[in-house]
Amino acid sequence: MDLSNKLSELRVFHYSARALSMTAAAKQLCVTQPAVTHSIKELEAALGCRLFTRINRKINLTAEGELLYSSTRKIFAELEQFQKKLDRRRGLDGGVLFFSATQMIVRYFLMSYMTSFHADYPSVQFKVQSSSKRETIRLIENGLVDFGFLTTPLEPGESGQKLNYEKLAEITDVFITSSSDYALGRQKLSFEQLIAQPLITLRKSALSRRYQEQYFSQYGFDLNPSIECDNLDLIIEFAEAGFGVGWITDNVLKSALKQGRKIKKVEFSHRLPTREIGVVYHPSRTLSLCAEKFIERIRQGNI
Repeated sequence: MDLSNKLSELRVFHYSARALSMTAAAKQLCVTQPAVTHSIKELEAALGCRLFTRINRKINLTAEGELLYSSTRKIFAELEQFQKKLDRRRGLDGGVLFFSATQMIVRYFLMSYMTSFHADYPSVQFKVQSSSKRETIRLIENGLVDFGFLTTPLEPGESGQKLNYEKLAEITDVFITSSSDYALGRQKLSFEQLIAQPLITLRKSALSRRYQEQYFSQYGFDLNPSIECDNLDLIIEFAEAGFGVGWITDNVLKSALKQGRKIKKVEFSHRLPTREIGVVYHPSRTLSLCAEKFIERIRQGNI
């Protein structure tokens, strides 16, 4: 069987196998899920064997799939190394990433991507402007930064110019408490049980606080936190110290746990809000190769 004309299908298989999710592969490849499914079926038909088992919407590699994935890992690793060398020859190493974002996005979302990008392209310069959503939009409109990152999509009237916006990732709210609080780690909390706990949130003027109040309101509750903080680090500090239940996002929790913070997730009976992180830039200004590569890395979740 000659697989040389199946590179596209092999790439789809590789991303699906790496994530064990066709949905995740579709997002990373910027195609639809049916397109991913079709490519996998085409490859399975060409090979004459099943590559995945599918049970309750979950996929796992078959023995043949494991064998193929061991090969595609090597193939695409080599191709990625070639692409990096080619980028360096094109001068990407001397590029500048000039963007705007909130401190929360930079610290808890972008930093891991910036670290890996710097490891691959050590000569790339980062010029980061810490700004609110409104300020980020203004900076892009006036050409003071090349692009920016937002935690909510652009809404009508937020910009006097037609800016390009693309969703890159999703973040989900989570509740946290001290890892020594054994009582809150045993079962899912109901809304009634949650509001009986001292809640720790961002201050009332914070954008995410508005969405949190709307979330409580849709279930018929008022959000009355015991402690209001200026930043997410303080929420973690108070929760870790046992002052109550903190309200943060899953990416912030992941980062805090990596740092060894003594906190844990509080299971909740209701689905918590999911927000998105997106990139925004001016349509009349062409993004540099450096910027395109950085954004592509985030789009694919390649840390």
